[in-house]
Amino acid sequence: MIKQILVLACAISFLPSVHGATASPTIQVVRIGCATFKEKLQKTVVKLASLKNPEEKAVIFDIDGTAIALMKDYEIDHARPAIFELLEAYNILLKEGFKVFFITARTGDRKIEVETSRGKKRTVTIHQLTERALKVAGYETYEELFCMPERAYLAGYKEGSDNSRWEDTIRFENIALWKALKRATIASEYKIVAIFDDQAENLEGEDTGTPVLVPSIIFSMNKIEEISHPGKQGERRAPKNRPKNVDPAT
Repeated sequence: MIKQILVLACAISFLPSVHGATASPTIQVVRIGCATFKEKLQKTVVKLASLKNPEEKAVIFDIDGTAIALMKDYEIDHARPAIFELLEAYNILLKEGFKVFFITARTGDRKIEVETSRGKKRTVTIHQLTERALKVAGYETYEELFCMPERAYLAGYKEGSDNSRWEDTIRFENIALWKALKRATIASEYKIVAIFDDQAENLEGEDTGTPVLVPSIIFSMNKIEEISHPGKQGERRAPKNRPKNVDPAT
C-alpha cells in the first residue's frame, strides 16, 4: 500500500509538468512551525558554512517529508511544495559551494503512463518524475539523484498482504541499508558533512556527518504559500544515473 500511494502521488503531483507547464516566477512552500528545529537547522547551516574547501564536501537531502512536503487532500493540479526551511538551507549550502545529493526511497526504475499535452499516453519512470518534482519545488542544481531500485524496495513486502509490522520493519531496514550504501558511494569522492532526513534510521551509521532529523509532518493544503523563485544557483548538471533509453518527460 505504501508503494502504491507513493507511485500515485508522483503521477498526480507532476502531471502539470508533464503537460508542458513552464517555470513559474514563484514556487509553493510550506513552513515547519517548530522553533527548536529551526534553531538547530540554523546552527547547523552556519557551522557548515564556516568549513573550508566546501567544494570537496557533500550534503545529502532526502526528498519526501524533507526537501518536498508530504501533503494531504491535495488536488490533481497541485505540485507538492517545498519545505521552506530545507529549501533555504539547500540554497545557502549550494551558494557556499557544497556538492548536493538527493537520496530517496522512490522506486526510480518503476514505469507509469502519463498523458501528454497532446492527449497521448507516454511511459515515464518515477526517476524522471522525481527530477521534475525537484525542479518544480526549486531544487534545480545538484550533483546526483539516487532513486531506490524497485526490487530493493520490495524486499520483505508481499503483494496482497496486510502489511504486517514484521514486513514493514524489514522493508524500512532495507531502505536504511540502501541509503547507507549510496552514502558510501558519495563518500568515496567527497567528505559528507551533513544529512537531512525525516526518518531517524536513515541518519545512523557511517558517512553521516552532522545528521539533521526533520520533523515528520503531513501538511494540509491551507498551509501552502507562494514565494519568489530563488532562481538557479548555477547551471544544472544532468543526473549521472538517468535511466537509459527512456526520453525524459517534457
